[in-house]
Amino acid sequence: MKSIIAKMYDCGQPSYETIKDSKEYYENMQEFCNCVEDFKSGLTEKQKKVFEKLEDLHDNMEYESGLTRYVAGFKFGLKAGLEAGED
Repeated sequence: MKSIIAKMYDCGQPSYETIKDSKEYYENMQEFCNCVEDFKSGLTEKQKKVFEKLEDLHDNMEYESGLTRYVAGFKFGLKAGLEAGED
């Protein structure tokens, strides 16, 4: 069973809906997508399937890494709040 913190991360709590990425992020994302499309256009069908698998694996790694850091930061913040309440 997932922890409540992991469930919060997965559900995209309201802050994810209200926090906007920077202009630079969107510029880099567009450039990245253009590069990926250019790269894929020169691949064979077999190579495209391998590349898509690599993209999926990378996405999974990013998810796991983000979740781990989110949980760690949440726990740290909670501990800091508890400690601050001891004063």
